Amino acid sequence: MNKPFSDPGTIHPMSAESVNFKNGMIVTADDLGAAMMYPVALMQTVNRAVFGCGVVCGFELRPDPELCGRKGPCDPCAKDGTEGNRQAYPNFVVEIGRGAALDCAGLPIEICKPVRFDIAPESCGCDSQGGTVCILARRVSASEAPRGNCCDTGAVPQCSRQRDHVEIRAFTPDKLPHQVCMRAPDRPKDDGCGDGQTSDDAYPAPSVPATPSAPTAARGRETREEVIVTGSRRPSLCDCLKTCGDCDCCGEGWVLLGCVTLCEGGILVDSFDGDRAYRMRRWIKPIACACDNEKTPEKTTVEQAQTLAKDARLIEAMKVADPQILTKLDQIVTTKSQRAMFRAMDVRNLEHFEVLIETRAPMLKEAFGLSDTSDRLDEYLAKAREMKAKDTL
Repeated sequence: MNKPFSDPGTIHPMSAESVNFKNGMIVTADDLGAAMMYPVALMQTVNRAVFGCGVVCGFELRPDPELCGRKGPCDPCAKDGTEGNRQAYPNFVVEIGRGAALDCAGLPIEICKPVRFDIAPESCGCDSQGGTVCILARRVSASEAPRGNCCDTGAVPQCSRQRDHVEIRAFTPDKLPHQVCMRAPDRPKDDGCGDGQTSDDAYPAPSVPATPSAPTAARGRETREEVIVTGSRRPSLCDCLKTCGDCDCCGEGWVLLGCVTLCEGGILVDSFDGDRAYRMRRWIKPIACACDNEKTPEKTTVEQAQTLAKDARLIEAMKVADPQILTKLDQIVTTKSQRAMFRAMDVRNLEHFEVLIETRAPMLKEAFGLSDTSDRLDEYLAKAREMKAKDTL
């Protein structure tokens, strides 16, 4: 008779828990709730392993349809030939198309019809009229959502049927909730916390050949850009689909739908160009793995690394607001219209000012419309570095 190699074996608990009903037992609401949640917990286990978290389909971000395509200048007070030529949709409303997503717990988020959503600075808590705003959604249980008078049986509504809801909110990139499901630059994972959905490591893209000329990381630590360019952790499509995330989810279940850029006059028109609004959106694992595999590995991954590195620098530079930054900008930037442009970009400190010039130089040249813009930007950059060096003394 054949025996197992290891006898006795080891037994480990799974995440799902059922109820062992017996005749005559007193059944409580907790027992019934646990019994109903058991098949849901099994579904969540499969969803987390097969799909991960992210957008399944839809959630297209569009300008307010009530504008009928009407556009205006970014700065209504600017003169022709300045940054006022940048076009904006003249309000702060985004239409979110219908769609479906999975949160980090493996539960669905669904919007069945388009929603008009106001992202005005006073609505989303932004500090100024300019800058990036990210739109997030999460599932809200029926007990947390407003119940309303669903069964008018008297003074107190008695509801035997409840629906879960979807909460949509806007955040600035430096104030995102904990453990957002998004495709973003690496951030340190909290010890013992969830699946680290702020990292792309859960859905590695196809492998690419090593690039000897790629930027090198500091000794002892490999940067995300180096990982993407050299392909040191970029397995094949098959390996990508077989990768599991962790079992736990300790965030609030937010899924990022997209980000747009605001200015004084409204939402910048180019926020909706191509896939710009969805650069940091995470798709479910089958879509992310398959779509990354279809791209040309060497060209796409290098460009992706550069984009992610720029985004990481911008987010890091925006974390601290300097109360004296407007005074410092007046000393650095020579023309009134260009100062207005940087204010519209919500410059928060000198480091942020440097990063904007280094990473957004083509856009600034076009916006300023000056032949000597390159020399002017170099001059501003030198002044900012000199002023920052004095601040550190």
